[in-house]
Amino acid sequence: MKKQLVIKWIVLGVLLCIPIYILWEIKDTIFNKDDKSTFPTLEVVSEIPIPDFSFVNQNNEIVNNETYKGKNLYSRFYFYNMPNYLPENDI
Repeated sequence: MKKQLVIKWIVLGVLLCIPIYILWEIKDTIFNKDDKSTFPTLEVVSEIPIPDFSFVNQNNEIVNNETYKGKNLYSRFYFYNMPNYLPENDI
């Protein structure tokens, strides 16, 4: 009985140590501060400011420009319940 308990603790220790060891080995690849090309960068498509807006979100809270002030914001508006609106360039 005691032997099984020791084996379980050894297996648990090995299972916990393996991911830590792997991360230690690849940390230079992940966190390479000298080479910024390893991380993808987002392309700025347009710097046209988003017009003022105000909506009610799913939590019944008002969301507007002030909600995202100082943050990067990607916007895309979809229109539902408009059967005659079929944009040609919309994906």
